[in-house]
Amino acid sequence: RNGIAGIYPDINGLPELKEEAARFVKAFINIDIRPEGCVPVTGSMQGTYASFLTCSQCDEKKDTILFIDPGFPVQKQQLTVMGQKYEAFDIFDYRGDKLRDKLESYLKNGNISAIIYSNPNNPSWICLSKEELRIIGNLATRYDTIVLEDLAYFAMDFRQDLGRPYRSPYQSSVANYTDNYVLLISGSKIFSYAGQRIGISCISDKLYHRSYPGLTER
Repeated sequence: RNGIAGIYPDINGLPELKEEAARFVKAFINIDIRPEGCVPVTGSMQGTYASFLTCSQCDEKKDTILFIDPGFPVQKQQLTVMGQKYEAFDIFDYRGDKLRDKLESYLKNGNISAIIYSNPNNPSWICLSKEELRIIGNLATRYDTIVLEDLAYFAMDFRQDLGRPYRSPYQSSVANYTDNYVLLISGSKIFSYAGQRIGISCISDKLYHRSYPGLTER
């Protein structure tokens, strides 16, 4: 459209894009999410940055982000820039049921506002199992913690064909096990848009409409 480059877009995102993002999540993850919670971002890095800012202000008692490593080092640099605290552990020795006790050892302290991990994982290329995602989701609900699921390498578990819309198998996600989630989806990587920073932050319906005292005060 003529002149479109000279007009600031709606900060919430174009309705058409939000609707298609919700369709994408349904087609490839089999999760129902309203378009209003699908927020376009200039790459999932911006989505992560905004998520960190928001999560760290929801509850003044929860001032720390927990990383399930290995992950994307730049995300820790983002928190350093913000002056926010973070903790981390390497999942290598805590696969399967071992993950529950390790994760709970952090959450029970009451200071974790969000958990972030990459799945499929870069650089190790491991994939969390459905049982591990269930553990993360159940504990996130129990301890009222938000899960930031970095899906930059969406559907790149090539042991099975995850690229067929509306057909099983689907991309595994913590969204099946908790309502406390934000999915960080990078169109730049999924569709090989080298150079263009295109992403979507998909916030669960329940989380999108939730009110937090810390944010209300802000």
